[in-house]
Amino acid sequence: AAWGLSNSKSGLAAHYRRLRARIGAPKAINATARKIAVIFYNMLKNKTVYVTQSQEEYDKAHQQRILKQLQQKAVQFGLELVPIA
Repeated sequence: AAWGLSNSKSGLAAHYRRLRARIGAPKAINATARKIAVIFYNMLKNKTVYVTQSQEEYDKAHQQRILKQLQQKAVQFGLELVPIA
């Protein structure tokens, strides 16, 4: 299932492609398969329905995560991030 995501336009596929670029295809497939298994387990455990996340939603959430991490690192070094006008 993880290999099949490589060409789709979903959030899981974007996650796979991001990992593949960083750690290589074999490890990215395993990591994405584990992520799918965790989602499936939580669906069964909590009796919920899977809500698909689009690639755009995933990328937006990823950008927000990166910005938050940068702001936290800036505070650690006593700096402040200022948006470009």
